[in-house]
Amino acid sequence: MKTIAIYCAGRNELPPPGIKGIQYFPDRACVWDKLAEQYPDTQLRIYFNLPGEFIVDMWPDIFRESDLVSYIPLDEDASVEDIAERIAADQPDLAIAFSIPILPYDWSALRDAMVGEELRRKGIKTIAHNIRTASHALEKDRCSDYLCQNGFFVAKSLSVRNTLFQAHKINTAIPVNVYREYVLRVIREMHFPVIIKPTVFSASDRLHVASDIEEAVKTLDSWPSDSDFLIEEQIIGTNFGIEIYGTPGNYHVMEPVMFSAARNGVPDPYEVVKAGPVLADYYRIRHLKKEIMRLAELYELNGTAQVDLIFSEGEWYIIEINARHSLMTEISAQIERKTSLDIYGALAVCDIRGADIPDTLQFACDFKTPYLKDDTIRQMMKLYPCIASVMSLQTAVSTDGKVEYCEFVVTAETAEKLMEAMICLKEGTENIVSDKTIAGLNSILNEM
Repeated sequence: MKTIAIYCAGRNELPPPGIKGIQYFPDRACVWDKLAEQYPDTQLRIYFNLPGEFIVDMWPDIFRESDLVSYIPLDEDASVEDIAERIAADQPDLAIAFSIPILPYDWSALRDAMVGEELRRKGIKTIAHNIRTASHALEKDRCSDYLCQNGFFVAKSLSVRNTLFQAHKINTAIPVNVYREYVLRVIREMHFPVIIKPTVFSASDRLHVASDIEEAVKTLDSWPSDSDFLIEEQIIGTNFGIEIYGTPGNYHVMEPVMFSAARNGVPDPYEVVKAGPVLADYYRIRHLKKEIMRLAELYELNGTAQVDLIFSEGEWYIIEINARHSLMTEISAQIERKTSLDIYGALAVCDIRGADIPDTLQFACDFKTPYLKDDTIRQMMKLYPCIASVMSLQTAVSTDGKVEYCEFVVTAETAEKLMEAMICLKEGTENIVSDKTIAGLNSILNEM
């Protein structure tokens, strides 16, 4: 029997007392079991750090384990070398990285890349991004520069080293901060509005849109010392995301997902509505997929990745690359009549192009609701078969305090039936599906 090690070496902090963290419906154990049933000749083993978000069911301990998949929690203080040694001790035929979103610094993929490097040194075949790819995905300024050098459309930008920009505050003997003068000179020549964001944070944390130079200077002067920042000319257009998975020479580009419009033209991760597939010729989807395939080969992507995009004046602009599992993975998978964990099954059999891609896609919508009790979610899924999955999130974010919501994925055979399902869901529940959500979906369906 073939043994596959799926590992997650990155971790968020354990939820504070009374905070549940992340739960999935159907639960991860159930979905892992269904995946294991598809590959009866394969033993899946899941290695993870607590709290195990996105990969197993946690709250605050493992409340349900898979019947067919082995769970192996890793020591809290385990080093990269320790984790690689633990996995290698079981002599898997293949190891696959399952990198996850981490707050505030989005560096899970980088740690998984380092574990992958150690596993390869030990002779273990491993699907994990290389360190260069993972570090570029983490450091948005390096990624933007590299993409520009290789002919991709990106926003005009300036990377700012915060310690130099604030040097006159650190050393009051400095008569003139020349670096600050240089930065402000460049910004004045940029086209406003501009987006100011940390180079390494995730989930749009601390992202700010400045409408003029005065607002930009005020934002920069008050910037905390915990990160450098990137200043980009804002691209006016439609926001998208797209997922890709595979190994060099063997990739599958999934269908792009359109985002609803948001305040200041920047999607709010807590309010945005996502829907797909996008079929309109206007968006040049075939060209987009070729460009994403070119990006994958350029970076030698090895595993899963998500790319943030803006379509503007007939061109596709790349905003960020997330070399990990994302909050878009589930809707992308559902469009192809799969679950997000099915992707790792395809990676396990190493036949991405030959994977079971359906002839017909289904339509899907991803939206957030107020936080709901577990029993309420289960009851809704029984009453409304259109609900494919729900993620219940209750956590604490340093910049926002306590954050809690549910994220639903609803599916239907056509765009019209998708809207009908959403209206039915809104009318049949109380204060769950908002007017704003319906309006956001309607605007997307009219465009895609």
